[in-house]
Amino acid sequence: MNKIRLTLILLTLTFNCTFAQKTTLPITWKVGDIWKYKLDQQSLGGMFEIEKNSNKKFQLKVLKVNSKAQPGYLLEWTYLDYRTLETDTLEDECAVVFKNFLLKSSLMIELDKDGKNPQWKNLKSLKDKMLLFYSKSGNELCMSNLKSSINSTEDLGDFLDILLPEVKVFMKAYEIFPTESVVRKDTVEEFNDYIFDESKLIQLHKTINLTSLSGKDEIDVNFSSKVSESEFKKYFAENTRLAWDKMGISANDSTRIKMEKTLDDFQPKLSESLHIKVNKTNASVLMFYFIREEWAMLKGGETISYSFKKI
Repeated sequence: MNKIRLTLILLTLTFNCTFAQKTTLPITWKVGDIWKYKLDQQSLGGMFEIEKNSNKKFQLKVLKVNSKAQPGYLLEWTYLDYRTLETDTLEDECAVVFKNFLLKSSLMIELDKDGKNPQWKNLKSLKDKMLLFYSKSGNELCMSNLKSSINSTEDLGDFLDILLPEVKVFMKAYEIFPTESVVRKDTVEEFNDYIFDESKLIQLHKTINLTSLSGKDEIDVNFSSKVSESEFKKYFAENTRLAWDKMGISANDSTRIKMEKTLDDFQPKLSESLHIKVNKTNASVLMFYFIREEWAMLKGGETISYSFKKI
């Protein structure tokens, strides 16, 4: 399954739900505005079915405010601290080189006037700096791995999306605006089936819940989106058994019997939850908690959470 594409499809469907424009968040950032954040990341499951924790700190600085003709903002994202399983426990040498590069570099991100549609900028300059840094590290294996990784993606931006997902996740705090104060919605969503057949469309019920409270100094939003687990279970089980039949694994086969037990115990999930607090005066994020459950493979899946707090 292409997890990245499935996630993007789900997110697009989720955030494109129509809400009445009752709570807005006008962004009026100025050049030189700076905010610092602490980030705690956690993932459960994944390819190796382990728990991974990361602790990072970063700074956001407004570098440029575009003209009214093409409104938007250029932000600088700089890591102040970076601790992950790979860099600080396993001490993977290539992960450590990448960490050291990040702590001595800055990332450029362009947003539209509403703080949405993040796009990586100055990628050629960043790529040149990265290649030079890796070359000076003297680690030929890491240099070779970097070149291979970059060449396997369409551009450096794809590479950054994979290794630094927290950057785009943080920007999702602004995608929820404008919003109503209360939303309760049961809907049917249609999206491509990247589990069994990419050309096929799935229709599953989804429940959306949202509450937004606008106080004197901040806006507090809680949002959740969850695909029906019973429908997803039925769809997943039926198509998994069809796949086994096509592979010629009979119902009486001992391997099939074991797999049936695994299938019976497995509950596929697709859900997201967000809790956001935003300063009403300068539209800076005060706190943002994001969790995504994506259990859509019989071997398991992954639950990922991001907790951002302004410091």
